[in-house]
Amino acid sequence: IELLIKQVEPKPTAGQPGQAVPGERLVDLGAGGIMFARARVDEPGQICVDVGAGVYVQLPLQEALPVVERRIATQRKHLEELINKRAQARVESQVLQETLQQLSADA
Repeated sequence: IELLIKQVEPKPTAGQPGQAVPGERLVDLGAGGIMFARARVDEPGQICVDVGAGVYVQLPLQEALPVVERRIATQRKHLEELINKRAQARVESQVLQETLQQLSADA
């Protein structure tokens, strides 16, 4: 969770060069860290949480934490499944390659 928080932690913005604007942050727009928007948090005790299917729900921080933890667990499970599928595909690829080499040698 700490890693997730660091990834989405807002970055301070500057008003004039070298001067921070109180209460404003730059928020990554999800374009790989190349696009940001200025944002101000009016209610720091509330956050919007992606609950899936493009739906966001505003929750108090204490209620949001279990939702975020479930989302992280789900993403880890999906990642593990992809890693397993990749390993299986590599094994199948190796078998096919060996079969093709054997067929070429026999020809």
